[in-house]
Amino acid sequence: IFCDQVEIARQVGLSKGGGSVAFTRAFYTEGDITMSGSSTGLIDGDIEAGGSIVNSTGITVTGDADANNAEANIPDPIWSYWQARATTTISGDYNFSSGTYSGIYYITGNVTFSKNVTVNGTIVTRGYVRVVGKENIHLNATAPNPAILAEGYVYFSGCSGLVIDG
Repeated sequence: IFCDQVEIARQVGLSKGGGSVAFTRAFYTEGDITMSGSSTGLIDGDIEAGGSIVNSTGITVTGDADANNAEANIPDPIWSYWQARATTTISGDYNFSSGTYSGIYYITGNVTFSKNVTVNGTIVTRGYVRVVGKENIHLNATAPNPAILAEGYVYFSGCSGLVIDG
């Protein structure tokens, strides 16, 4: 790690390279990005994948889509960093029911959503994020943090009115 990367890691809670690039993208993964079954939605920003990017939906991506990047390197979150900064800590699985949420949510389990949910902040989960067949899900990151940090997969399918601003 170079000196400038250490400073970046300290600021955003990461333990290896890729941090500065990863946090300039709405979605950034070493694997594939597949969007299917959603009638409408918006991803406001660039997306980048080490694998393929498939968008067979009505989801609009406002930025560039960079696929098959062999150098895509996801930084490892420092989980204790995020847990210490969380405004809300939840043990186990959690469903965001209809409403508005603000802050950094540190969740030890899996995350699901009801319809009509707005999160102004960051979801940090040691599990997965899964949203199927829901409407009006708005995830608004608060700079310099991402909208979602997940140890497991992130899966959106059959959603309408999905907005991720990261």
